Amino acid sequence: MTLDDDTSTKFLHFRGDVSPTGFVVEPAMGPTIVTGLTFTTANDDYGRDPTSFEVYGSNESIDGPYELIAAGDVVDFMQADVWPRFTMNATPITFPNTVAYKYYQVLFPTVRDVSAANSMQIGEVELLGVLPTANVLVGAFAFGSRLLECATYNDPTVNYTMVHHESVQAIEYDAARGYGYEVIYPVDSPFGNKSYYGVFGPFDDSANNRNEFPDESPEELYDSFIGAKNFTNEVSEVTMGDKMTPSPTPEGIIFRVDVPNGYYRFVAAVGEADNGHAHRLLAEDGGSGPPENIGPNHVVLVSNYDQSQYALNPDTDEPGDAVFGLVGFDGKIPPPADGVAPDPVFANMDINGMPTGAPANSPLLEVTQGYIRIHQLQGNSNDGPGGSRDPNGGDIVILELWKIE
Repeated sequence: MTLDDDTSTKFLHFRGDVSPTGFVVEPAMGPTIVTGLTFTTANDDYGRDPTSFEVYGSNESIDGPYELIAAGDVVDFMQADVWPRFTMNATPITFPNTVAYKYYQVLFPTVRDVSAANSMQIGEVELLGVLPTANVLVGAFAFGSRLLECATYNDPTVNYTMVHHESVQAIEYDAARGYGYEVIYPVDSPFGNKSYYGVFGPFDDSANNRNEFPDESPEELYDSFIGAKNFTNEVSEVTMGDKMTPSPTPEGIIFRVDVPNGYYRFVAAVGEADNGHAHRLLAEDGGSGPPENIGPNHVVLVSNYDQSQYALNPDTDEPGDAVFGLVGFDGKIPPPADGVAPDPVFANMDINGMPTGAPANSPLLEVTQGYIRIHQLQGNSNDGPGGSRDPNGGDIVILELWKIE
């Protein structure tokens, strides 16, 4: 055994000296964010000590598929002097990881003395990291042209804050309230003489009051939205070579929310009630400037969701209308409609922002800068079974930010 807190037992694998070997595990406490490992030597032959490791995570099944999180050397087991038996490594083994995985795989590609060893062995392994124990709703927003009072589905004691699309000033980022759209193209910027809603980027300055659904909560939430349009470049299968590759120079608008530092997951509804738009949503830790400046610490909430590819709502003018991309996790979802046509239906997004048949599974973002920027970007738009293409996108209807503590 190797995860039993007992160094008198060990994991021993013959042929582990000539090929990678290891184990898979489902942590008993559920999804965890592993950011480090410890290894303890076994009882005998030092030549069998592993000298390198690979750690992978999966949220699909214990059988994978697995994504590589980190790989490196077990430097203490590589020293000129043999590392003592039944002894844990002293040099910390840590690595960046912000994704909570349900399953982990640890492999050992090499051993200390491959010429003398006939196997690989390890006395004990520990997976170290953040163990989510509670989720706190830090912010809940609904976007559009209507001032509604609507409770969140996940915490009925909290109403959505309406980001009311009534004027430039009403939606502009305000440090006093801690949220709003960032001005990324001010009138005196080198990007040209912008004004009105154009200071936010390719902003959809129409009211977006669609009147598709009953005037009651929560259906009315899905009637209007805040999104982007009038992009300078068209992104489609013709221009990009396939239906999934996003524009290499993203355009869009950015919604900022000030939050305490920590780990966050997201709930969101993305889409349009009566047009098959295409959408990309990214959540960034801090950052500044237009979308093309996005930093490395970000996660993809919606990778490239094109409503026209989904004929899930046949009771609308075009079947792709009102098919919203759904971001959620652990049963937390945007408010469901009552199921009476033509109410909205949903396509779940997985941890990589891709449509999935499984329950939605939001990625996890580590916030270190005290605020999150939600990038509402143009997607790759094409005709599909849900209707004709519409080059606009980046629409957001509902956003919830959950702090994982």
